[in-house]
Amino acid sequence: MGAKVGAIKGFTFERWCCKQLSLWWTDGKRDDIFWRTAGSGARAKIRSKKNKNTYGQYGDVTAIDPIGSPLIKMFTIELKRGYSKHTVADLLDKPPGAKKQKYEQWFEEIEKDASLSGSIFWILIVQRNRRLPIIFFPMLFVEKISIISRSLNLTYEGLFKWKRIGAMLLEEWFSSIKPDYITCYMKTNSYISASSLVVDNEPKVLTLKSQND
Repeated sequence: MGAKVGAIKGFTFERWCCKQLSLWWTDGKRDDIFWRTAGSGARAKIRSKKNKNTYGQYGDVTAIDPIGSPLIKMFTIELKRGYSKHTVADLLDKPPGAKKQKYEQWFEEIEKDASLSGSIFWILIVQRNRRLPIIFFPMLFVEKISIISRSLNLTYEGLFKWKRIGAMLLEEWFSSIKPDYITCYMKTNSYISASSLVVDNEPKVLTLKSQND
């Protein structure tokens, strides 16, 4: 029974995240740009074992409208709901010889999925019970688009296996990161440099809708 309730919560959260990402991507105009991948990326993983690629089906989120493709090409997106007894702090105070921590597993899995999908970076959105959703991402993304660093309010920044990972509230992400940053980067810089990125410096504020909406 508990597992079924957890699955229902997970599906609801995934649908909610897809709608919020769609609203952010379209400046509040549409909520149907992104949706859940088939089996949360399971089909793509199975095919990858046979050395077959599956376009747009890695991670938990895909673009069902072509205008969302730049986001999926830039990020493999995975979503986690619940897991309230686990925190990123588990990586900081993990004693020697302890088993692999949940966030350690997630970071390793999403790194692998991003590599298989061909995306440049990854983002992991986590919401524990009765907590606000948080988004994790590699700090290399911030370094590549340097204008972002001036407006980010990071909740967490740490090292994981020699890679810097940042985190912030999801609502802060929507307020700080403009879709234009991503589309311009993908179009003009061939995934390497964001030096020619020119956007205005006033971040748009997007208020998250309730997951019951």
